[in-house]
Amino acid sequence: MPPASCPTADAYTAAAWALAGYTALFLLSRVVSPLLFPNTYRRLRAEPGQCAYWDASVCSSVNGFVNAALALQAFRHDPSLFTSGDGYHSTPLACRANVVFVAWVCFESVMQAWNWGLWDGKWGMLVHHSFALAAWLLYLTGGYGQALGLIGLISEATNPAMNMRYFLSTVSRTLRARLSPTSRAPKLSPLFL
Repeated sequence: MPPASCPTADAYTAAAWALAGYTALFLLSRVVSPLLFPNTYRRLRAEPGQCAYWDASVCSSVNGFVNAALALQAFRHDPSLFTSGDGYHSTPLACRANVVFVAWVCFESVMQAWNWGLWDGKWGMLVHHSFALAAWLLYLTGGYGQALGLIGLISEATNPAMNMRYFLSTVSRTLRARLSPTSRAPKLSPLFL
């Protein structure tokens, strides 16, 4: 069977909306996080690139839900994506979900490059993003394996759990500092974390 191609106009529109959404969410986190976690965010500001890491992690958490939801929507709309022996089987929803993921990898790669050397695991993330980008671009341009790509998108649902570990660790460091014997009057309210 000849390769299925993603509708170009829909792919560009989906990528543009995804990039705009991730950027808006990053900026929203930059405004809201200091209000919700003033002491933690103040501490992050003292270390170059750490506010950006926090905000990118917020985006990553939302991205995990978005990508998994788009993949599940594509499978629900056409269950044969999951069972078909035809590796070229695709649908517009499958294409859109994979395009949104590619937009996410590009967004996160730009964040990584912008903060190069300020975030831990820079080489691991570079390899991770390079291979993800190569694989999903092959899925999209060749039309083969888009259902496999959707399975990968469902695994993005683990991002919020991994990010929650980072958030809790970061907030707990601030709380431990506030509760240390040298601090004057610890405030236990979550608003002061």
